[in-house]
Amino acid sequence: PAASATPFRAKAMHALRRAAVMASRSPPVPLARRASGSHCSRRQRWLSSAAERASSTPATPEGMPPPPSGLGAWMRRRRPIPVLGQLSPSEVCGHAAFFLSGTAFLEPEILQLRVLSVFAGGATLVFTYFHPIGSPLWLPFRWNVVFMLINSIYIYRILSEREHADRLPPQALELWERTFA
Repeated sequence: PAASATPFRAKAMHALRRAAVMASRSPPVPLARRASGSHCSRRQRWLSSAAERASSTPATPEGMPPPPSGLGAWMRRRRPIPVLGQLSPSEVCGHAAFFLSGTAFLEPEILQLRVLSVFAGGATLVFTYFHPIGSPLWLPFRWNVVFMLINSIYIYRILSEREHADRLPPQALELWERTFA
């Protein structure tokens, strides 16, 4: 076992050295320069390039975009909320959307059900646009827009039918009440 560990260790050390050289982003030293000794050591190249990278970039890791700012960052940043724990405003909208949807299913009055569904859809739009993963979820976003439009159209129809019914003559109202009430 000890004899087989030595080649493995040598390969691992070689891989680490190669990774350090690749991380320095400097081109490999040509063989002619290596033979003449006019180049710095790998360690010196790696340390100097690491220092240059550290001084030239902000506090973000290399290759990573800068931290988000603006409304999206504010909506995704978690904050302590009493009883609920750490939640972002986007997640609060997500929970509110599901709560409103559940409440809408319990509502026997169709107009109130549709109004609650529109508000639930609006909260879902906020949650899916400012999703905690950092990018909008376009599929549920678009479908919720469709559902909100459908519910809004039916809300308009219900309200216009009620307004039309309020303008009926007293004889028609009396006939309706005797027949259907």
